[in-house]
Amino acid sequence: MTRKGEIDGWRREIDAIDDRIVDLVLRRARCAIRIGRAKRKAGVPVRDRAREAAVLARLAERARGRLEGRDVRWVFSRIMELMRRLEEDDARNQGEREGARSPPRGATFVAPAPSRKTGDEE
Repeated sequence: MTRKGEIDGWRREIDAIDDRIVDLVLRRARCAIRIGRAKRKAGVPVRDRAREAAVLARLAERARGRLEGRDVRWVFSRIMELMRRLEEDDARNQGEREGARSPPRGATFVAPAPSRKTGDEE
């Protein structure tokens, strides 16, 4: 195999891994939205700093010796930030949809913003 062929082979593998990562992030997003809905029903805040810290520590430990803990924490902090934003967007969109079903008397109707798509709806 030529070097270009070898490089192309590795790039195809990376592309497949990237596709899988996106699929997993989408799956995580669906879970986060469901958790956010359960939290709203229970009156629990979206952000749980103790849970986030425990998850980050667990993942950094899982990668120990292969990746730097700070790098793992950085990547997953960004993922958690995205998940919180999706939960908050869903809460806003749910509120708008609920408001659209029964607007206050005399209120001007404004169509709700489309919900953020996660790519592979059920």
